[in-house]
Amino acid sequence: MKNRKIRTASLVPLALASLAFVSCADPVSEQLVEPTTSALTSQQVAELVDKALPAFDATVLRVTNGPAWSAKANYAGLFRAMGDKPPATTPPSGTLRWADDGRVARVEPALGRLRYVSNARAWTSRDWGLPAADDKITSAVVRQAVAALGLPAAELGALRLDTQVAETAPAGATTSKILELYRLANISRTVNGLPVVGSRVTAAVTSSGDIQRLLVRWPAFVVPTGLKLRGRGAVVSDVVEAIMRQNPVAIDDRLVAARLTYVPEAHLRPYDPRGGVNDDDPSTSTEGDETGPDHDGDKPRYPTHQRRANVTVRYVPAVLVSVTAGETPYQMAVALAQ
Repeated sequence: MKNRKIRTASLVPLALASLAFVSCADPVSEQLVEPTTSALTSQQVAELVDKALPAFDATVLRVTNGPAWSAKANYAGLFRAMGDKPPATTPPSGTLRWADDGRVARVEPALGRLRYVSNARAWTSRDWGLPAADDKITSAVVRQAVAALGLPAAELGALRLDTQVAETAPAGATTSKILELYRLANISRTVNGLPVVGSRVTAAVTSSGDIQRLLVRWPAFVVPTGLKLRGRGAVVSDVVEAIMRQNPVAIDDRLVAARLTYVPEAHLRPYDPRGGVNDDDPSTSTEGDETGPDHDGDKPRYPTHQRRANVTVRYVPAVLVSVTAGETPYQMAVALAQ
């Protein structure tokens, strides 16, 4: 279990000062020396990739389809799992988003995607100075909610706990005060001992031990039939080809890092450095820019995408490669089987 503090808001007034640098040296004699970098050859990149790529074998294919845990997901069950009262009225069948009495929720059974936000449980000035819930309470609340929602227990990975804080100070003050807002819990997903890209549970827990917001991305684990393991050489070749298209230069010894994972098939499209690998399945995402479980408000900021209500996410064993061969690091996913 890992803990760290996340500072999400700063209310301290900042004074910006202009710094002047004075030099007595003769400006004519001074020359700026630009650092030089040399392009890497495909052979050099191949050696780095082969060194970084973990060993893999047919065990990555020894998986079966997981339970369709979210097939019966509904708003009443979601609110109940949050320890909240059910909706005042029953949402029509197929409703992807529902707002009710200061609460906003989404239920997308086919994608194993659930969202809950409660305005009534949001931090306000009345909570000033209250400590965030401790580890034991946060863990128990989140695990109980996950069990109530029916997520497969065998797929639950590590639990990570963080603290969301705010920093405040009166104008002109030289010291500030740190306020604890929420405890943030993240549960990763593992199948066959490997992480599953794009699947996680994220929750924000109040000082009183209530879940204020929740995001679940956990599609049923479905594997395409007939997959056959690829050779290591072919995988290395694909990675090298993608890296060379970016004209890599030597930055440091951490040029390439790689780990074995399961990824949605949609991640295995030809690599686009402008897109890379997102933390969600791009072919099934029903929202736009989203980085956490707290973007819902009283009005939708995204299309409903009703046509994706029955999309099936299929997972393929892959190597997730992180590259720092230029100014902009990127990631790519390359299939281990096809």
